[in-house]
Amino acid sequence: MRRERLCCDSAEDWERQTGVIVKLQLRPTKKALIVLGAVALASVGLAFFTWRVQSEQRVKKQAELKAKQEEMQRVVQEAKSLEDSRAQRDEILYRMGFLRDAEPNDYQPALLLDLASLARTCGVQLATFSPTEQRVVDQKSPVARVVEKKLAPHTFQTINGGMEGSYHDVARFLYRLTGLPKIVSVDSLQVQPVQEEGRAPTDVRISFQMTAYAVKFIDPQTLAAAAKLEEIAKAELAYQLEKKVYADLDTLSATNPSLPKEKAVVGAYTFTTDKAATGKNGFKILAKTTKTGLRDLSINQGQVVTDEVNKTPLK
Repeated sequence: MRRERLCCDSAEDWERQTGVIVKLQLRPTKKALIVLGAVALASVGLAFFTWRVQSEQRVKKQAELKAKQEEMQRVVQEAKSLEDSRAQRDEILYRMGFLRDAEPNDYQPALLLDLASLARTCGVQLATFSPTEQRVVDQKSPVARVVEKKLAPHTFQTINGGMEGSYHDVARFLYRLTGLPKIVSVDSLQVQPVQEEGRAPTDVRISFQMTAYAVKFIDPQTLAAAAKLEEIAKAELAYQLEKKVYADLDTLSATNPSLPKEKAVVGAYTFTTDKAATGKNGFKILAKTTKTGLRDLSINQGQVVTDEVNKTPLK
């Protein structure tokens, strides 16, 4: 019997040529199921681990972002308060300077004794006394504005206080303030009746604000150094008009022997040129001292002697 070789490309060709139906059925084994389950479980675990790591990183990044935003807000607030801080610093330096200038037991104690003595004489009780140092530019008193450019170097003290007594005794006290050896002006006054048992109908309680004027003490050696700085400044301006540039002390003293040379000592002060600030556009001359109680000074093209400690005009 001759065998014929069948050529079949698929199961359908086989069935058509032989008449035998072929059924293919895949049945996974137990081992395959276990492997597939393990792979699926590992995939789920890997996905959960990845999600958790990403979640932690996201939380961390959000925390860092929030911290950066808070830091930025803090920097903005600090920038806004920088000018106020500078003003407060200048005010503190000014107050410290006044304390350095003040002599022991001088203005405030003497003024308090004068007011207390006047109160006893007039029959009123001085209840409170609170002086506050102020600069000329800070003083709002009309009197302060009038005398601002007419007095010697001076300071103002605002005094907030209170007293009690009869109406006529208080009026006498206020009138006799004009006879004090200190210059004092009353800026504001509030009068209230004393409504307490045992008090006379004419008794009143007074709240007042006064301004006291004090001449600022400047050591004669400091005044002498300031005068020498002003002399140097005039020579600088004359030199600049001729040479179109400002000069150092050695150059100025070569043509004007009355001026100090570089690092020359005059009295308690040593005079030097701030060469970084001296040239075509300006100049700065320093007068420094090591003596306790005196101030370092400077002058520039503005012609104003400056206290180098407080960064305020000396006069």
